[in-house]
Amino acid sequence: MKHLINWIEIPVTDMTRTIGFYSKALGVIFNKMELGPVKYALFPTDDRFNCGALAQGEYYKPSADGVTIYLNGGNDLIDILSKAKLPEEM
Repeated sequence: MKHLINWIEIPVTDMTRTIGFYSKALGVIFNKMELGPVKYALFPTDDRFNCGALAQGEYYKPSADGVTIYLNGGNDLIDILSKAKLPEEM
């Protein structure tokens, strides 16, 4: 696998406060965007295969469960899905 990570989302409830924290801690400037009701603050990166954002919306709740990480499954998920087994098949 050439790139493991595709996208990381860190859920936030206070976007302004969280941007302030990460900007100061990491010394970065975020790019903001909205997709429908969801607000994103994208981490700056030159690597489109290693990127992510702060995310604020109805289904984005900070919790002890952590962040959401999307692994890179490649261009065709058929191969990966064909290897997956349901719990009763294990």
